[in-house]
This record gives sequence, structure tokens and C-alpha cells, in this order.
Amino acid sequence: MKTCMRTITKEYLSEQKKESNPLSYILNTPKPDFSQMHKENLEFEESMQKAQEEDRKKILEVLQKWLLSFLFTIQILIEI
Repeated sequence: MKTCMRTITKEYLSEQKKESNPLSYILNTPKPDFSQMHKENLEFEESMQKAQEEDRKKILEVLQKWLLSFLFTIQILIEI
């Protein structure tokens, strides 16, 4: 017994496009334009990087102040 593999031919697909509304709708729908979304994504990424940089600067300032006060406290304790 011989088995045949079924393949979709161009003719069959063109007939289905004409007869099947859902398939026709899917195949004829234009691809979405993601350029605006890509631009917004880049802007968001840049704003997040700036915000993170500002946060790191604030954290560094707080750590420096804490370290200075800690060292000052140790110096006072050593002198006592």
C-alpha cells in the first residue's frame, strides 16, 4: 500500500483564499508597524537608565555621608 503525503499547492491555497473568509482575512491583513512602539521603547529605556543613574548617585552620597560619620565616630572613640 502506497501512502501519499498531502501538500498544499498554490492552486489549493488560492481557492481557499477566495472561499474562506477567515483565512482570507488572516492572509490579507498587513503586517503591523512596530516603529512607533520601538521608538517609545527606546525612549523608555533611556529614561530608565537616567533614573537609575540618579538613584545610584543618591545612594553613593548617602553611603559617603554614613562612612564619614562612622569614621568620625571611631576617631572620637579612639581619642577617648
